[in-house]
Amino acid sequence: MAGQITKMEQSGNTGNMKVKRINPARLRPLFGALISILLAFLVGSALIAAIGGRPLEAYRYMLSGAFGNMAALSSTLNKTAVLLLCGLSCAAAYRCGLINIGAQGQLLMGALSAGSAGLCLEGMPAFWVILFSFMTGVAGGAVWGAIAGWLKVRFGASEVITTVMLNYIALHFFNYMINGPMKDPVGEAAKSRLLDERYWLPAPAGKIHLGILLAILCLAAFALFFTRTKAGFAMRITGLNPRTALHAGINVSRQWLISMAISGALAGLAGAVEIFGTQHQLISGFGNGYGFDGIAVALLGGGSSLGLLGAGLLFGAMKTGGSQMQMFGRVPNAIVGVIQGLIIMLVLVDIYGRIYRQIQRRRNQTHRNGKFIQQRKNRKYLQRHRNREFIQHCNSEEALR
Repeated sequence: MAGQITKMEQSGNTGNMKVKRINPARLRPLFGALISILLAFLVGSALIAAIGGRPLEAYRYMLSGAFGNMAALSSTLNKTAVLLLCGLSCAAAYRCGLINIGAQGQLLMGALSAGSAGLCLEGMPAFWVILFSFMTGVAGGAVWGAIAGWLKVRFGASEVITTVMLNYIALHFFNYMINGPMKDPVGEAAKSRLLDERYWLPAPAGKIHLGILLAILCLAAFALFFTRTKAGFAMRITGLNPRTALHAGINVSRQWLISMAISGALAGLAGAVEIFGTQHQLISGFGNGYGFDGIAVALLGGGSSLGLLGAGLLFGAMKTGGSQMQMFGRVPNAIVGVIQGLIIMLVLVDIYGRIYRQIQRRRNQTHRNGKFIQQRKNRKYLQRHRNREFIQHCNSEEALR
């Protein structure tokens, strides 16, 4: 059928063929993201060539550095786990109509809470230490996210401003803790003591720890929550139109507060995964900007589960492969940041282009409806005018008789 794509599915019980219709409009964001990635890499190729490098060779080293061997693959997947959780954090807030710029601060508070619990509980069984530490990390991130939600609900403060400010507060508090109360007494570097090796996240596949499995489970829970639960539906309605949600009996303030707490909890979990899976101690520069990269992952993923997974894997591979590209390809690692920025810029152009086209279609529809209404008014006026003339004519004939 015109304008639709059909997909044939085999029914397991009856053996009948079912036709499932897919609206092409739902695939446009995917095509837009893929085109944005392709154009960004093409522009990156031009920049690499401009500084005397070889684009194909540089990208080959990047790909090899991300997936070339088991060590590279494990590093990519471990980074993907943290990026995916940070992307879920930003996407959860956005589903409720909020923009969370504070995932980096929430990640730091989650890592600080989880690391403190792990260091304080040394000597206890590993399972209970890891479980309690992760719960503490989730709670630390949730509280930090809920602060921004409470400020919006109580004072109407923009969550964009408050989360940015809370990022700096979290960063300075984190640095104070690793330079003061939690500083490792051995050495002068700003870092905490190393976690006992028994408490590190298990890595059943070489150096690939269980963080990636935990991130995928959170991704599945995210999809089920927002598509199959009453609470998720209430958050989505609040994000689409708070006024409509209010008239439908939904407590909008409560939804905002809960969504920011969920967003912070996911970022806090990312911090716990990073310290127990990769870093194993709190150090200066902890997190490597994962919270800010999570915003890009959420934007590129478009809020869909598969999109978030693909975006997290892409950014994880670029983070891992950029080092080898710089080492062997003689191309600065900053090119990776340029490509990431171009991807986000092009995705935003595509998003705003679609929004502009929707607005234009609505305006055109309104204009057509207005013309139709005016034509109906004109027809009614002409009909009344003809009726009036007919009546006058009848009256004149009656007078003549």
